[in-house]
Amino acid sequence: MSTYHQSVFTNSGNARVGTQIGHLSGGLHQGAAPALGDLPALLTAAHRRGDIDTETLTAAEQDLETARTATADGQVRTALRRLNGLVGDVAGIGTAVAAILAAAGGGAA
Repeated sequence: MSTYHQSVFTNSGNARVGTQIGHLSGGLHQGAAPALGDLPALLTAAHRRGDIDTETLTAAEQDLETARTATADGQVRTALRRLNGLVGDVAGIGTAVAAILAAAGGGAA
């Protein structure tokens, strides 16, 4: 016997909404995985909102470019870790960077 429960959340501002599961049998998928190509627009939007300053935006764009053009996996992960350090606490961007970093085998640390 399986049980299905759907919850609808409405948030405002930069609230983070996640999923709490006591027991999961089977798989769970939430939305599409982010890609490096999604990050420039997220960074620009965060800058426009005032969530990150110009210096942080510039540094984040440099780390993103390094991640895009790196020739070794270690360089990609290092650039993504730096980027995560810069914007990891910014709603919408931090989770995307962490997901990309995890997919690159670098964890979220």
